[in-house]
Amino acid sequence: QCQKLLQEGKVKEAMAIVNAALQKKPGSEELHTMRAELRDKAHDLQGAVADLNQSITIQPKKQELFTKRAHIFLKASQLEAAQADIS
Repeated sequence: QCQKLLQEGKVKEAMAIVNAALQKKPGSEELHTMRAELRDKAHDLQGAVADLNQSITIQPKKQELFTKRAHIFLKASQLEAAQADIS
């Protein structure tokens, strides 16, 4: 459902669905990662990093999460943080 909303450019509506789901499953790495992607699309880079930090806390060995966070750090011109995530 969120993917369809995203394709239609309805980021706020997709965010509302993910937020409601996180109320029920606050420990979901997938939901935090999805919200990070939505926040990135909404240009909320700080929020995206916060959600990816949560995802990494839940799944610390999932390299894909570090790569996603590095991309956000690059968008935010935080080169040292990005480098640390991909090293």
